[in-house]
Amino acid sequence: MMLESATRFNDHICQRWGEGTKVLLTCNNLSAHVNPDIKAAFAEDGVTLLRYFPAQCTQSIQPLDAAFGRSLRCSVGRKLDEWLIEANNLAKWEEGMSSPERRILISNIVADAMTECLKMDDMRVGCFERTGVLLTLKLTAAMTKRSGPRD
Repeated sequence: MMLESATRFNDHICQRWGEGTKVLLTCNNLSAHVNPDIKAAFAEDGVTLLRYFPAQCTQSIQPLDAAFGRSLRCSVGRKLDEWLIEANNLAKWEEGMSSPERRILISNIVADAMTECLKMDDMRVGCFERTGVLLTLKLTAAMTKRSGPRD
């Protein structure tokens, strides 16, 4: 899956911004990101330069890891609990649902949880602001005011 994503990414960059465009892609140390085949796929056309974050710091620099992912996981857990509390669902779960039934259930729960999380604008935007991915004039001015002028 990651290999296909890498190929599509390079193709998308070339189609969108033209041949010769270079991009910087930052990654964590997930095994799919550091896999030699994946690195080779990204580097194939010289389009994508990969750089890796130091281990154990993604919550400081990646918006999804700076609260959004946790909020999503908590929402999924709540929604699964709500489903299990309904009559007969716990028995159905414990007696053994088929794999397709579980996949459909979990897909629906995750979709509902994502919808819930996407409605939390302050939290979602805050993830981007805290990691420096979304710096606005207002935020930049506040940061300058707090830290004082820089030489």
